[in-house]
Amino acid sequence: LNGARVPALTVRNTGDMHGRLDGWVAGVDGAGKRLVLVPDNSPVLPGMTRTLPLLPQADAGADAPPAITWPLRLKGRLDAERQRVEVDATVAR
Repeated sequence: LNGARVPALTVRNTGDMHGRLDGWVAGVDGAGKRLVLVPDNSPVLPGMTRTLPLLPQADAGADAPPAITWPLRLKGRLDAERQRVEVDATVAR
């Protein structure tokens, strides 16, 4: 994303209405730095499979999100209406 590698999550909408992921995922990168990542807010239309980037959030007072040192350990939960996506993974570059 904008020249930087970020983790992504592939989701599929098997329903008949569009959906969006909401929530955040905690991350710890290879250097031990703690990060908060949120999913891109793009809609996932009915019958569509979409890969959504998980975007690192800038710390308070910072101009830009932190760079990620890989691998990245992710843990958290994302919601889409009444459905939940549990995330518990280590992502390599």
